[in-house]
Amino acid sequence: MFKKAISFLGVLTLVITSFLLIPFIPCGWCGEYPERPITVVVPYAPGATDIEARTLAPMMSKILGQSVLVENRSGGGGSIGTNYVVQSKPNGYNLLYAAGTVLTLTPHVSDLPYKFDDLLPIAMTSYIPQFLAVGVNTPWKTIQDFVEYAKKHPHVIKYGSTGTGSAVHFCGEALAAAAGIELTHVPFKGVAEAITAVIGGHIDGVFAMPQPIIPQVRGGKLRVLAVCSSQRYPDLPDVPTLPEAGIPFETRAGINWFGFFAPKGTPKPICDKLTETVDKVITDQESFNTLRKIGSLPEFRGQKEFKTLLEKQSLMFKELSDKLGVKKK
Repeated sequence: MFKKAISFLGVLTLVITSFLLIPFIPCGWCGEYPERPITVVVPYAPGATDIEARTLAPMMSKILGQSVLVENRSGGGGSIGTNYVVQSKPNGYNLLYAAGTVLTLTPHVSDLPYKFDDLLPIAMTSYIPQFLAVGVNTPWKTIQDFVEYAKKHPHVIKYGSTGTGSAVHFCGEALAAAAGIELTHVPFKGVAEAITAVIGGHIDGVFAMPQPIIPQVRGGKLRVLAVCSSQRYPDLPDVPTLPEAGIPFETRAGINWFGFFAPKGTPKPICDKLTETVDKVITDQESFNTLRKIGSLPEFRGQKEFKTLLEKQSLMFKELSDKLGVKKK
């Protein structure tokens, strides 16, 4: 009887030990992902980024076999919606779709409850460059005219942005540094206000993405002098890039990269499945054409490539922030 008890205890010990040695599997990966609808948070008010997310969501739903719902959580320059996702369970059911600046820029100019490493870059989907546009009544026909005038008249040229410490503000300062000129920054609450001020002659120029600029160019109210990237913009092929104009501009300062992010700790199999899904969506011709219609330039990059781009941009914005002495809000 005693021997049988020892034998039983030995078997029980072996079973328990074997169970403890089984690798822990996060609850987010119990079963086939996804098992229920996925929410994609856009941390801005309805607009270009919102349209991108809603363009990609239906195709993702078809591939994943579950609804992909888009939800706007705006405020704080994107930080409110971003923090919501950061605080979510890392199980793949709450994702962020945003410009990379919510990680690469905002943490350098605002006191936030999250940091760069609190989100995992899943996949880049598109990018949009900034334009330098001026009023049609200004004397500058080319970017060379603009720079030459600015060198002779420091601080006279006034440019508008979406606020101090914004990506648009930093783009203007990066151009000034690269060209060896001094401009006067005028912050506005939004790009529409800045563009209106340019058209009204209250300021001279504005840095902005294509969507709000191109209609004003076609309407004869704005003139685009340069695109702040290394490649010309397809819809305005005659507009030179800053590097083409001989200005050693750091193009990472003029590019907005958009993509999907997941909370830190999301299991790798889930991240990989999402990355593969986004790759299929972006290479789909229908999705590609729809993104181009709203002014975006579709381009897929996987987890490692996307993270590398963002890390380099974060370092550049940190250096610019320190140089400008921007205090965190």
